[in-house]
Amino acid sequence: MSANPKKRTPESQDALAYAENIIATLRESFVVLYKSLRVRTANTAFYRDFRVVNEEIRQPVESPTVRALQVGVIIGLTTRTLRCSP
Repeated sequence: MSANPKKRTPESQDALAYAENIIATLRESFVVLYKSLRVRTANTAFYRDFRVVNEEIRQPVESPTVRALQVGVIIGLTTRTLRCSP
């Protein structure tokens, strides 16, 4: 399939939508990467499993795992953050 949406045929757009719907319904963490290893898509289970919260205020903060996949840079946890198990 072409990476350029303007060049996709209706059939390839349907196939892509079908595949994305399957990925969205998986119960296990699943992430799809581009060749450059950047995140193309990830399912809800992936974001649930890699959830990180601030220890003091119990609010979600950006997961270093997700950030590393999105930007290609490894980032550590900041002070007072916890990785929460689902």
